[in-house]
Amino acid sequence: MGHWLGEDRRETLVREIAREYAFLHPQVDVDLRFPPEIMGVRSQRRTAEFLVEQVRKERPDWDVVWLDDTIYQHVADILHDPQWGAKHLVDFRQVPGFAAAHKPFIISDPSYAAQTGGILVGPYIEGEYTILWLNRELAGQLGLVLPERGATWNDLLTFAEGLQRARHEGRSDAWLLSESSDWLTAQFLFQALVISRCGSVAEGLRSEATPAKRAAVREAVEAFAALGRFEPLIPSHASTLWIDTRRLPLEDRVLCYVAGTWMYSHWIGLDPQRMRRMVPVQLPVLQPVDCALGSYIPTWAVLRHAPGRDDGIALLRHLCSSDTAERWVAYTKNPTGLRGDLAKLGSGSDPFERFMLDMEHRVGSRVGRVSNPGYALGVVGSTKADAFNLILRELLCGTLDAETAMVRLAALGEWPTP
Repeated sequence: MGHWLGEDRRETLVREIAREYAFLHPQVDVDLRFPPEIMGVRSQRRTAEFLVEQVRKERPDWDVVWLDDTIYQHVADILHDPQWGAKHLVDFRQVPGFAAAHKPFIISDPSYAAQTGGILVGPYIEGEYTILWLNRELAGQLGLVLPERGATWNDLLTFAEGLQRARHEGRSDAWLLSESSDWLTAQFLFQALVISRCGSVAEGLRSEATPAKRAAVREAVEAFAALGRFEPLIPSHASTLWIDTRRLPLEDRVLCYVAGTWMYSHWIGLDPQRMRRMVPVQLPVLQPVDCALGSYIPTWAVLRHAPGRDDGIALLRHLCSSDTAERWVAYTKNPTGLRGDLAKLGSGSDPFERFMLDMEHRVGSRVGRVSNPGYALGVVGSTKADAFNLILRELLCGTLDAETAMVRLAALGEWPTP
């Protein structure tokens, strides 16, 4: 199963790797197909449902499957088993040469294996910063300003209020944020608030229901409730698939888009001219911190009971090379967990390069991000992402107040009702 279809040179890299491996191993039939070709749609949730079907088969149809931390969490929710990977996926920590091919922190920091149930499921080629993309051209036309560095939550509230006023006055039909039915990206906006109040990635993402953590969660809930008063979500948020939301910022339908720096490749592939409207903005926070939301995630895994298991392992091991790392950085302008990314970013000749260089200088490796809501609930290995995200969505819709949200979060977690 491929990934990054239509994402400019990310797709190019996947096709290059498949061709190279097939050339070096002519006895192996490398059948590369992408999720839309397999399932008819590109969706992390649909992929998770597909993987559940695969792991329940005695003989799976696929050997190498698309699997990142979010897909892993969706499967855990469906199976009600946070450690499902240990039963059904190859643990690449046991694969010779895998550890040496990665930057040391990927192997030594337990938070990376924790993303996927305590095992390392495959190469950590993809690194990113999670940010708030801004349609600066449209914002300028409406007289709205959001700082690109060091934005506070109050800055975002002022921005949202100004956009709501413009919409009510008939000067705009745009919304602040897009969301979708299959992936709530605002969960990362919330996560950034908790981390900023806790003061570090490590403390913010620790799954412990300490008084300090509960206070941070409460502030983040109150911040979301405040934003919900300004109608931030586009009305289609509950019915649109994420893959169909990508064009909304380019088409001036939304001003902001919560996503990783990997959106650079999406938009370059979709519309290079309109992509010039977009600029990367650090996620707004409750207080200044020297860390940021970001991640290094796996992209593929191998099913333990797949008929081509050994060839699948060899293919992903082939991907773990310094050559792949160098091409990734050059193609995507994003970091990687593989060793050997010697192809440095340019001199900052465009806003995307400047942002990457600035983030490297500001936060270095002090990044973190999880799809599992256990950090906020005080629950290790939580499979409660859907219920957690529903609370966040209702806060942003303005249909849930902060006090009721805290009661519902306490019921999901391991701490007393406030």
